Amino acid sequence: MGIWLDRTCGDLENIIDQLNELVPMQGKIKGRANKKIEKFRKAQNVVHDIFNNGLINRGREVGVLGVRKRDLPLYVSNSDKWDIIENTIAPAFREIVMNAVLEQFGREVYLQVSHNRSSDLINKFIKSQKVDA
Repeated sequence: MGIWLDRTCGDLENIIDQLNELVPMQGKIKGRANKKIEKFRKAQNVVHDIFNNGLINRGREVGVLGVRKRDLPLYVSNSDKWDIIENTIAPAFREIVMNAVLEQFGREVYLQVSHNRSSDLINKFIKSQKVDA
């Protein structure tokens, strides 16, 4: 999978790939109409740094995800620390992605992505009920 939050945001992989096509290899995205995708670019860089470098390079920018560096158990040896980190940052990252989708692709694509997520959650619930029965 091409993203780090596979367990919590894996359903967004295709749309993230489409957003990445709009992001330059270097530098900021300019223009007032691109504020949300610029935030997406920053958030994606922070997420990458969290999972690849332990937030060494972009610690000052972690606020884009609505957390502080000290809120993330980066320096503990718990076997589940990466799951804790993922659960902490995934809701904010998902919102950032969806805002960029709305800004760049419009309401119809936004609703389609939301519908796909809802259908996926419903199907997972139905499967879990069959297993429990």
